[in-house]
Amino acid sequence: GGPYFARDPDGLRFVGIHRELWREHRERFVPVEGVFSLGEGIWLVPCTVCDPQFTGRAANLLYKRGEDDFLPDDYRHEQSLVFDTPRGLAVFNSCSHCGIVNIVKSVGEQLNRPVFAVVGGLHMFSTSTLSGLNCPPEYPGQVARALKEQGVRRVYTGHCTGETALALLREELGDALIPLTCGLTFSL
Repeated sequence: GGPYFARDPDGLRFVGIHRELWREHRERFVPVEGVFSLGEGIWLVPCTVCDPQFTGRAANLLYKRGEDDFLPDDYRHEQSLVFDTPRGLAVFNSCSHCGIVNIVKSVGEQLNRPVFAVVGGLHMFSTSTLSGLNCPPEYPGQVARALKEQGVRRVYTGHCTGETALALLREELGDALIPLTCGLTFSL
C-alpha cells in the first residue's frame, strides 16, 4: 500500500496498490510482517538479506518519501510464496526484485531448510539496452553459480528474465534451467 513508482521515459508512473482499491476492499488485504504461515508447509517469506552484489538492478523503481523526494526501492515489502516439498523448499516470486540469490538466502535462513527450486522472473531484462540486459553480462553467470552453491537444483524462469539472460544462465545451469512458457506444467 505504499507510494511506489517507476521512472519511465515519459516520467513517473505509480505502481503501488491504488488507494481506491485499498479503501474499498480493505477486508481483502491482510498486511503481514515476517514469516507468515498460510497453512502447513506454505509460507509468505520476506527478503531479509540485502547483499548489494545480488540486489535487483531495477534502478527505475522508486519509493516516494516526500513531495519531490524519491529513493531507490529497497524491496523490503517484497515477499515470496514458499512451499515445502519432499525435495526441499520451492520459492515462487514474480520478478525477484531484491535479487533471487538474496531471496534464496533469506528463505533458507528464516525457514532453516534448503531451497530446491525457484519459480519466477529474475528481473534481468531491459528493453532500453541493445544487449537486452539491465545488468552487466557477467551477472547472470554469477547468479547461477551462487544459486548452485546454495543448493538450488531447478530454476523455472521467464517473464522479466529475458532471452539474453536465459542464454547466459543456461551456460551455468544447463538442464536445471527451465524456461516458463504458456501451458508448461511441472511437479516439484
